[in-house]
Amino acid sequence: MRKDKRTQSEIARYIGVSQAVVSKELNRSSDTSGRSKAQINLSDNTFPKQ
Repeated sequence: MRKDKRTQSEIARYIGVSQAVVSKELNRSSDTSGRSKAQINLSDNTFPKQ
């Protein structure tokens, strides 16, 4: 869970939207299918680690 929070903030910073929007989208998507979760994990590798 803690990793998910950090990842959400990284995504929010990267695409320039609020973390609340990212969180809402992730929650909505994860209810529908696991496809977006795989997408998030894939994207996580492209973010520079700090």
